[in-house]
Amino acid sequence: MGFRYRLHVRALPGCPDIVLHKYKIVLLVHGCFWHRHGCKSTATPKTNTRFWQTKFDSNVARDAKVTKQLRAGGWRVLTIWACKAKDEVKLTKQLERFFAKTTHTDI
Repeated sequence: MGFRYRLHVRALPGCPDIVLHKYKIVLLVHGCFWHRHGCKSTATPKTNTRFWQTKFDSNVARDAKVTKQLRAGGWRVLTIWACKAKDEVKLTKQLERFFAKTTHTDI
């Protein structure tokens, strides 16, 4: 889409996947299994269930905390789910809508 971005910026909370500094936009790309999207890829393993549930709960809590910290820092945050990213046309439209909401006129 022609934007300049950086990957995995460690200086920001959660080391976001994609950062567009110029527009103060962060894109978080979440795997459905690890971050508990709720789609068919979100199944919990049948063995060692307590361990997995604790791990998943921790991931979800961390995601919420990181998103809150980023927004408090003035960043616009969009979470992109892995299952949704497979459809390039829909993903592009989602990104265009998100970017169009920016207050900058030079996007």
